[in-house]
Formats: sequence, structure tokens, C-alpha cells
Amino acid sequence: EQQVASADLSFAWKRFFAQAEGYVMRSVPIGGIAPPTVLRSGFDVQAGFFVIRSVLEVAGRFSWLHFDNHVAGAWVVQGDGQLNYYLAGNTLKVGLRYSPAYSPVGGVGGFSSGLTHTLFAQAQVWL
Repeated sequence: EQQVASADLSFAWKRFFAQAEGYVMRSVPIGGIAPPTVLRSGFDVQAGFFVIRSVLEVAGRFSWLHFDNHVAGAWVVQGDGQLNYYLAGNTLKVGLRYSPAYSPVGGVGGFSSGLTHTLFAQAQVWL
């Protein structure tokens, strides 16, 4: 059984936007021999600005996730910097994102221990 509570807040003004979100999730084992109740939590904040209205966007994001209250150091801190170019209004977007992340324990949430650096190139199509 899982119980989740979350809250988010958004703000937009002209070419600027900001968003913040937080959550807590409790996983309770049902029947049989199972691990103890796990509590996960996290938050993120992000902001962006259209340098060229509706065409070129610069965005940043910071997040902290705690994956398991029973494992010391089972958390990750991640920051993202992204540059997006909208080719066809809000229908076709290409972007480049740099994402450094730090986790003290390897294997948590798919992250390696220590500081990692990732570069993503992406294309998105909305139909």
C-alpha cells in the first residue's frame, strides 16, 4: 500500500516562469514477510526565461530526493541547466541539458556514488 501527499506552486509573468513541488510517499508492506515501511520524500524548484519570446528558453532546476529512510545516505541532490529551442510553436522542441548530481551512496535511485555529470540532447513532439 502506498500513501502520497504532494503540493506544488507555479508562477508565470511575461517571459518568466517558476515552479516548486514537494512530496512525501509512504510504502507499507501488505501481508507476509516484507521490508519495513519505507518513507520517501523530495522537492524541486525550477525557473525559466524565454530569451526570445516563445522560441529560445533558458531554464534551471534544483532537486533533492530521499529514497529510503532506512538507508543512511539514500539521497541525491541534482541540478539541471537547459537550453530549449522551439522550432514550431509549442509542437516541436529541441533541447540540450546539463545535469550534475551527487549521491553519497551508490545504487540509490539509479545514481552512482559521488558526483556524476550527464549531458542530454532531446527532441519533443506534441501532437
